[in-house]
Amino acid sequence: MLEPLGCYHDNISDRALPDLYANVRDQIIWTQMNVTVNQCARVAQDIGYEYFAVQFYGECFGGMKAGENYDKYGKSTNCWKFDKNSDFAVGSHFTNFVYRIKQDRKIDV
Repeated sequence: MLEPLGCYHDNISDRALPDLYANVRDQIIWTQMNVTVNQCARVAQDIGYEYFAVQFYGECFGGMKAGENYDKYGKSTNCWKFDKNSDFAVGSHFTNFVYRIKQDRKIDV
């Protein structure tokens, strides 16, 4: 299960979540952004990341210390809340929408 943590600024010269572990921008289905979030979540879980972010609508960022660093540049409002019935969203340019993967649960949005 995914826990949405919110929208946060990033810095290109010192990333809050340093590992661009997947780029699924070429696979985006704009009417089903949950698919993109789930793609990032599955790969993050396979790598062993508890925290990950979706930036620029389809770039998946993470890191082993992401839980400590994801908010280092403060909150942002530059995210797209694609699901009006939940808190799920994706980040825009240099903006992370951060999720935490809760273990022992299904990760689909």
